[in-house]
Amino acid sequence: MEEKVRQLNLTTTEDEINELATQHFEEQALVAGRWGSQLDALWQTQRAQYRAWLMSTLDEYQSTAALNTPRNIAERVQEPVSSSSLVLQLRNIAERVQEPVSSSSLVLQLRNIAERVQEPAGDVFVSAHSTLPDAHVVFHLIVEHSSLRSGDITSRHPAILGLRNVLKAACANDVTSISLPLLLRHELTEEMTVSWCVRRAELVLKCVKGFMLETAGWGGTELRTLTAALPAATAPDVFAALAALLPAVFRISNPVKISHRPSDAPL
Repeated sequence: MEEKVRQLNLTTTEDEINELATQHFEEQALVAGRWGSQLDALWQTQRAQYRAWLMSTLDEYQSTAALNTPRNIAERVQEPVSSSSLVLQLRNIAERVQEPVSSSSLVLQLRNIAERVQEPAGDVFVSAHSTLPDAHVVFHLIVEHSSLRSGDITSRHPAILGLRNVLKAACANDVTSISLPLLLRHELTEEMTVSWCVRRAELVLKCVKGFMLETAGWGGTELRTLTAALPAATAPDVFAALAALLPAVFRISNPVKISHRPSDAPL
């Protein structure tokens, strides 16, 4: 690169230098991604080995403790319980339950907690559910909503990196089916034209494809079903344009299931 710069306007041009700089940047990003994937794979392997060692040590400790215990658990359960002590404990619990709760104090405590807890954009937290009909685990991605209104976000945007964290968590926790918002928006607005939606969907799909190839080398659970969801008010022409991106980006031979429902619009 230094030699090319010295020969500027002699044997090289600005376009050649720009092309060489772009090539160097792409190679640097590729090497950084490769080393990052190897470090993540090594971390997952060491974590699994440490967990296996910890569980085996715990089992060995419990077995040794059971052999050294003079009386088993059943004998301990049969020991008489002091009724006066039990009544006293229940009375104390009843008195505490009947104490009035100061709503102003509770609101103040919650407000203080909310002010202290400031999760950075791109972080993900998980909640498990047993009453939702279509989901058992929900990944909550923290991102600034105003930053997603622009149509010029890149692969280094916190929302895109948050999708990588979601797929990484799914791979590490035996999640085989996942649904992602293709446009990273829950509703359509005026600035979301057809070209805007196509650019956003293409960026998300290409990044998700790269993340899926990256997670395949970690040794975790393989993602078998990927659902791309669209806002409910998506127009038919936008839906058709975005549906055509799936086989173009992923280049899969098996058929893609595409459906449109009034409540939502999964691809």
